[in-house]
Amino acid sequence: MAAESGGSRPSHGASLPPRHERRRPGPARTWDSGTASVYRRRDKKLLWSANVPDYPHAIERAPGTGVVVVAGRSKGPGGSDAKGRSLHVFRSTGGHSGSLVRAGAPIPFHQAHGLLRDPRRERMWAAGGSGLGAYRIVTTASSARPVEDAARRLTGFHHPHGLQPDHQHAGRLLVTDTGGVYAVAPRRCGGRPCAHAGR
Repeated sequence: MAAESGGSRPSHGASLPPRHERRRPGPARTWDSGTASVYRRRDKKLLWSANVPDYPHAIERAPGTGVVVVAGRSKGPGGSDAKGRSLHVFRSTGGHSGSLVRAGAPIPFHQAHGLLRDPRRERMWAAGGSGLGAYRIVTTASSARPVEDAARRLTGFHHPHGLQPDHQHAGRLLVTDTGGVYAVAPRRCGGRPCAHAGR
């Protein structure tokens, strides 16, 4: 999968297919469904695609695990906010993107938006609702599941949306929410949710 790692990139509403493929018939899309895809960057070849029964906002790989996670939220009538939705987990059965299959039931995550793999802490961060959750990706030969590291949970945001590493300060994350952009340094908080640091 490493050779195809460039084909998966975080994106709002999952990745767009190449122009010549955009008119091909496919699953109907609603406010509560969409498609997540992996393309090879070199030639834009579609490697994998799956219907997600949510409105997908981000897709992220967990390198070394063969796992892809998709964050999806629900939308109400006319696109208004609605409660709920999930993290969808897919695992590789053949060591390449084309062999991805669903790995169990979706993981509930309120208003799931952003995803970011944190190699420093070996966690997958998910943003949504009022905070960030950190997950270990636990795999076996026949399964994959995210397990929340509750001691790293960050709270106090208002509809967090985007996540990215702070390339100027190792270990920090940059988080966007309705109020602005925040730099946070995740830490363990003795099993209690952590309040986030300042902007």
